[in-house]
Amino acid sequence: MKLYLNIRRVLCGIVFMLFLTLVAPVNLTGAIENVYAAKSGLNYTTKTLLKGESFQLTVKKSKPVKYTSSNKKVAIVNQQGVVKAKKKGNAVIRVKLKNGKTLSCKVKVNSEVDLFIFAGQSNMTGAGGDTKSVALIDGAGYECKTITKPNTLSSITEPFGAGQDTELMNDAPHRLGTLVTAFANSYYKQTGTPIVGVSATAVGTNSGLWDRVFASEVIRRTQIAKKTLKKKGIKVRGCYLVFYQGEADAMDGFTTEEYTQNVTRFFKKLKSNVKVKKCFLIRIGYMQSNPLLFEDIVETQTELCKTNKNFVLVSTKAATLGKKNYRTDGLHLNQKGLDIVGKEAGKNAGKYVKTGKEPSFFDKKYNEKYEVSYKQYWSTSA
Repeated sequence: MKLYLNIRRVLCGIVFMLFLTLVAPVNLTGAIENVYAAKSGLNYTTKTLLKGESFQLTVKKSKPVKYTSSNKKVAIVNQQGVVKAKKKGNAVIRVKLKNGKTLSCKVKVNSEVDLFIFAGQSNMTGAGGDTKSVALIDGAGYECKTITKPNTLSSITEPFGAGQDTELMNDAPHRLGTLVTAFANSYYKQTGTPIVGVSATAVGTNSGLWDRVFASEVIRRTQIAKKTLKKKGIKVRGCYLVFYQGEADAMDGFTTEEYTQNVTRFFKKLKSNVKVKKCFLIRIGYMQSNPLLFEDIVETQTELCKTNKNFVLVSTKAATLGKKNYRTDGLHLNQKGLDIVGKEAGKNAGKYVKTGKEPSFFDKKYNEKYEVSYKQYWSTSA
């Protein structure tokens, strides 16, 4: 009996190894390499880059002997472990160690992006910062710092837009943490295309100022970003505006007609000068001390997105978030609230760009499904 059991164990082992060899040899090898890489201290086993971007590949617990790339047209590596992205595609960077082991890092290179202008007042500037923002997905989003580093791109960090202040648009004291990281993650999950963001915000500003004063500065910053991307050989698939503004209009007593006219004129200037395709509008929330103050603007924003082909409603969350998602002033979202709004906005913007279809979701404020099957009253004003 004991002999029989030993023979059976040996046969089962042989069959199992044959199965692995025939069915998934590549996955098995990759799994072994990744496990060993983690134990040996390879700092990356996967990495997503934009064309022209570089990163340092290191091994902490063993001495590298040689670095090689499986596809030098996509990514190259020098013998100090610096990997540089050359063109769109995939490559494997292999690291041969002194002990004879070989580790690998899978590299994906993107060469096209969608360009997003993040504009609006204080909630777009970002009054979060009370907790950490969500972590950025590797390769999901970059910032073009048009004021401080106009010729470079850097991975999005919070607070997004830090340092991008001028005398005209100076939000430095208010910039604590934004919705942009959550937006980038959600958008990337939908489209597989990274975003490059441009910060253009001004605290406490009404729609008239965006039309008459800030439009030229937004255009200038967008032109800088486009020029930077062109120099780097990165293709811009589309340019979009994400607009989160309207509280000041209610506070300043603007009529709904004035709000609509100002916002559509502002968009028309961006469309004409920097070819912005759509305005992805984030609907404003409420003021806890006066919950009805923003009602008319909220309704106007909803109607604008239903009737004007240039405007797409991507988030309604702010108007229905509870007190725990707002800061103590009762007007500004905290980081948790901003992440919720950013996630919804990125998801719906991504779906629209991917399918061309208007977002459809439950609008808790009005207790009904928000849905636009077609815009029979398309405005021609923008």
